[in-house]
Amino acid sequence: GDALFDGILNSPSGITFTIDEYEDSFRRIKTSDGLFHLEIPELLAWKASGAVPADLQVVAVTTAVDPTRPNYPPSKWIVDMQWTWPVLADSQTQDAAVAMGLTSYPFVVILDTDGKVLTRWGGEKGADGIQQAVDAALA
Repeated sequence: GDALFDGILNSPSGITFTIDEYEDSFRRIKTSDGLFHLEIPELLAWKASGAVPADLQVVAVTTAVDPTRPNYPPSKWIVDMQWTWPVLADSQTQDAAVAMGLTSYPFVVILDTDGKVLTRWGGEKGADGIQQAVDAALA
């Protein structure tokens, strides 16, 4: 508790807390579809920079698909976000997510050619963090 409070007080960027109904919170998201697109712009910029190792295959997995969510169907946001790597559609029971050990969104898993997990992480890393994690996993 104290460490969090001290971190908030000492944060140069500030932090805002609000009391909202759950549904109201999502109105504050300023993307066109009302969703967070964590890591997608960074991954696409990484691809455009030419820094992606030639032998690294990147595949998106659409999981936790719900027809009541604003990002349904995934095929629409994949096109809207200009995602050009392959996409795997997970099952309704999220078999791929479970197999990879998904703990949060976004979630990244790097496997070798034998399917061995080299690294995995949940949450955002940003462009530099992605590059560092990939370099370390493939070293």
